[in-house]
Amino acid sequence: MSMSLSHTDYTLPPEYLPVDGILMSEHLASFPNGRQLLQAVLQHNTEVWMLTTDVSHLQRTRGRLAQRFGVSGTDMARLKPVPVATETVWARDWAPIFSYAAQDPGRIGLLDLQYYPERQIDDAAPAALTTFLNQTAPALGLDLFPRLHYERLAVDVEMEGGNLMCTDSDCFMTEEVLLRARQRDPEVQPQSLTAALEARLTQRFWMVPRMPHESTGHIDIWAKFLNAETVVVGQISDSSLVQVPPEQQAVYSDLQAFLEIQATGLDASGQPVPNSLARILQEQAPDVKIVRLPMPTPGVYRGVDTFRTYTNSLLLNDVAIVPRYRRGTSGPPRWGERLQNELDEAEVERIYAEAGYAVTWIVADNLIRDGGAWHCVAMQIPRLAGP
Repeated sequence: MSMSLSHTDYTLPPEYLPVDGILMSEHLASFPNGRQLLQAVLQHNTEVWMLTTDVSHLQRTRGRLAQRFGVSGTDMARLKPVPVATETVWARDWAPIFSYAAQDPGRIGLLDLQYYPERQIDDAAPAALTTFLNQTAPALGLDLFPRLHYERLAVDVEMEGGNLMCTDSDCFMTEEVLLRARQRDPEVQPQSLTAALEARLTQRFWMVPRMPHESTGHIDIWAKFLNAETVVVGQISDSSLVQVPPEQQAVYSDLQAFLEIQATGLDASGQPVPNSLARILQEQAPDVKIVRLPMPTPGVYRGVDTFRTYTNSLLLNDVAIVPRYRRGTSGPPRWGERLQNELDEAEVERIYAEAGYAVTWIVADNLIRDGGAWHCVAMQIPRLAGP
């Protein structure tokens, strides 16, 4: 019998821990290379829970998804349709975040943060998935999904999953959460937001500055824990800055300075920045090493300047699926820019390898134009038998 638990018995597993599977939306098929991502996940012996609108006939739905995504052979058995409607591809942001109940391995918490108010279908996905796992799947006799007790952990904080990165003890988000909250209540304080999350979970929550000039405000654009001892923080090197078009130099100089502060905890004059990522880690987790990961030069897609990143990767047990970019800045291709990208990719692969990951590169030009890459379209499903 499951014991009665308080919400604070739940812990969000860090993304670098082993996973059983990945949760995605069927809308992934509408993006270039979305099929390639799905195939890469399945080929690494990982389940995919594919949110789709109809699984009344399981095999028919599997066949339709398999044809749409080009899945065949033994990979088909790991593709599991889930009858939950979605509006957009951004599963990282609207999907529930799975959590463990340390004292009861038969219980799984599904953290349900508030998503964009105008995207009600996506915002309803966590509740719908909870109902499916607890009631619909058992009633239909679907043994594809673990028979556990899934509890929806609703939190009155508007935040996307891409703005959250955790270790076993600490979770970090950016001030984008505060900006969103103050649109509803100008008097809200950061402490009330972190307290709302800590009331549900065991980890401590910290708010760090938001990256300037970047549309999402998410932390996964510039930082990522690769393991319990290593966090990567993006870096715009001087050699990369030279490749940035003149009209974007000022913006990328600001970004370079921001990233330096988050990685060192010091401003340009050498003074400590108390709410920087580095300063919080130095005080709360001094054993964590900060490693700098190159940031690519900007891209221009349909006339829109786009910030690109290698931290927006998907960790899949011992594999890191990392976005690759092939479209450069505006104007004709430049040798210096291509060479810089080659050097950056080699350094990125070396850093991930040192942390224990084999890198799979998948081009993400069209996704990044809309503000995200491979991390943004997938939510990890941890080992549901326990960490």
